[in-house]
Amino acid sequence: MQHITSRLVLILAVIFMATSFASAQEEQEQIPGLMNPTYQFSKKKVSYITLTDGTEITGNVKDFDRKKGIIKYIKIKDTNGKTHKLNSSEIKHGYFQPTALSKMNSFFDDLKIQHWGKDLNEEMFSNGYVYLENTPVMIKKKKMNLLMQLLNPHFSDGVRIYFDPFAKRTASIGVGPASIGGDAKSYYVKKNGGGAAIRLKKKEYKSEFPAYFGDCEQVKTSKKTKWGDLAEHAYIYARECANE
Repeated sequence: MQHITSRLVLILAVIFMATSFASAQEEQEQIPGLMNPTYQFSKKKVSYITLTDGTEITGNVKDFDRKKGIIKYIKIKDTNGKTHKLNSSEIKHGYFQPTALSKMNSFFDDLKIQHWGKDLNEEMFSNGYVYLENTPVMIKKKKMNLLMQLLNPHFSDGVRIYFDPFAKRTASIGVGPASIGGDAKSYYVKKNGGGAAIRLKKKEYKSEFPAYFGDCEQVKTSKKTKWGDLAEHAYIYARECANE
């Protein structure tokens, strides 16, 4: 009887330790990742566009015209039935629904992280929208204003990371929106208030790391300078150093 009791106590102790460990793991702060880029946008779901002059247009997108990956204009039919053909330079920002296929390759699970950019509408992302904004970008040696998809809206205070339409990727299966796997080898990145977004490449990240995060002690002490840690660095910066 004593032997059985001892075994029971041992089993209960193991269960308690396992439960405590699992709880501790859950309590650790989740580090969010970047949203996957969206290649195709729904023509059936409503989109919301704000122009540079403050005009707001709500309606259904009819066409996204791209040239070499760069968005040139958007055609949208508003709720009154009027069709607008908008040059990308006229658009300040917009919220757009991905197609079902593009949404399969995106993720919204960790968008509950509460370090949202102050200029963004959190509810839109909770409803599956992605965000494009007009921002200055350095294309080679030329500065251009382009409509870019923000990939870290849920921790964009401090450092903004944009989809690079020219990015090479690690091995993946499929083409474009139907591809599976593979990581981008470059993004366009800028510090808030720091001018144009610059193309940041995987092979250059270690040398460029101080330019983006060198003024944040909490990021520097993480002792991580690998390309795969970019999202974590931007998140820590938003949480700890963006408002200093």
